[in-house]
Amino acid sequence: MDSKSSDPFAKANLPVVSKPMRAILEAARDASPMDRAVAVLALAADADPRAYNSVAEGRAAIGARILRLVIAAMIRAEPSADPLHKQTPTVNASVTARSIGLSIAY
Repeated sequence: MDSKSSDPFAKANLPVVSKPMRAILEAARDASPMDRAVAVLALAADADPRAYNSVAEGRAAIGARILRLVIAAMIRAEPSADPLHKQTPTVNASVTARSIGLSIAY
């Protein structure tokens, strides 16, 4: 069963960024984008009281919050409700991917 009755990317569905997460992000400011994402993910479940929702809509909402958190950590920004592909100024998808430390094979 999938999430059809709710929008996991609703503007109000933003991740919780706790004080410890902010401290980790600041300490890892010069680390690679992937390292920042891994560091903040280690604390994400404890910071988000909604993380333990096992219904389909809840799992979809958790996934959206995790994506928003990872992107924010990778681009050194606050989590945003903006569409993920619009959160960084880019020339094209391959430039965006390289800028956050990913490789794409075409």
